Amino acid sequence: MLVIDTCTWLKIKRLEEEAVILLKDFFYESNLQATHELVAEYKRYLENYLELTKFTIQPVKLESYHDLTDKTLDDADLSIIALARSKENVIVLSDDGAELDVLHFFHVKAFKLSEYMLWLVENDFTNKNSGNKVVKKLREWRNIDQHALKRIMEEINKA
Repeated sequence: MLVIDTCTWLKIKRLEEEAVILLKDFFYESNLQATHELVAEYKRYLENYLELTKFTIQPVKLESYHDLTDKTLDDADLSIIALARSKENVIVLSDDGAELDVLHFFHVKAFKLSEYMLWLVENDFTNKNSGNKVVKKLREWRNIDQHALKRIMEEINKA
């Protein structure tokens, strides 16, 4: 099961628009999950991009998550955390540092897009060249720092 936050989808869309890589159809082949709160956010920011029929929508209860942390997380972020905690074998893609901190605290498999690209290369879902192009583009957008760029590209090239 794969859950992708809105900000990461926006990056995936931009990568496609800039002809770096096409990932949307690849993700559509996986078991995409979303929550009602996340779908509302998708509709606001990605309505003409995402095919929401490709997602399984799961209801979650947010009441116990509002006081979970002092970090600023909206209902869509909290719903991702609630969904990830309620299901086994969930992988979350998010570039939201606060959300990632909470997900890692709960031992949820959660990756930034750059780290997930490394995983895709290591598992032969994409080639090294594509992985490097994406990571370089993310650095160009200042989504990752220079240290992360170097580390991830070294690992991609070793894969």
